[in-house]
Amino acid sequence: MTEGGGVDRLEPERLAGAHVLDVVVGNTRRDGCHVVAVRGELDLYTGPPVRRVFEEIVAQDPAASVVVDLELLTFLDSSGLGVLISGLRRLRAGGGSLSLAGCRGAVAEVLAITGLHHTFPIFDTVADLDGWLRIRLNCSKS
Repeated sequence: MTEGGGVDRLEPERLAGAHVLDVVVGNTRRDGCHVVAVRGELDLYTGPPVRRVFEEIVAQDPAASVVVDLELLTFLDSSGLGVLISGLRRLRAGGGSLSLAGCRGAVAEVLAITGLHHTFPIFDTVADLDGWLRIRLNCSKS
């Protein structure tokens, strides 16, 4: 995980059955919030690296505010949903939060069908949450 603007490229690796894991996870800071960008597919095979990013954030700051940018996510299955829900639970337990941004197409449909669009705060883009972040961060300082 890089601090302040980098992107971690998790190189493709071969798993059992010749499945190639190719997921890109970036973690940057924006107005005191972690922005975790996930590109590609979030499923059984690609979920563990994303889960590790959430674990690292919680280990450093249990009360962190995290936004997951899903704009470039093309596929989300139940295992991927489990990763997001696990991250949400860990962060909420420490007084933090997890929001989603950039949900489109099939990803938005999966969130709606499962009812999880009511569980996560969801923003059209990462830029749309700037005002919300300022309000949340100011309230948490009070």
